[in-house]
Amino acid sequence: MHAGRLPPQHLQPPVRDRPHDVADEAIRLLGATGLHGHEYAIDAALAVIAGRQAGCVVVFTSDEDDMGKLCGADVLVRGL
Repeated sequence: MHAGRLPPQHLQPPVRDRPHDVADEAIRLLGATGLHGHEYAIDAALAVIAGRQAGCVVVFTSDEDDMGKLCGADVLVRGL
């Protein structure tokens, strides 16, 4: 089937997480863990997204301690 004939919903990938929702939850997560600063912002967003995934989730990181705080018990954190 030609792409021009596909319904519009088939042309766009599904959106799983809205960026503002991830950011808001990441901010709450940073506050709850006592971590702050721009160096933890991406880690917190990753932790939020990892925590929303179904099944067994593993995050590999060079900072096992802080990612463990951010991810909690639902995500397996392994150091590199």
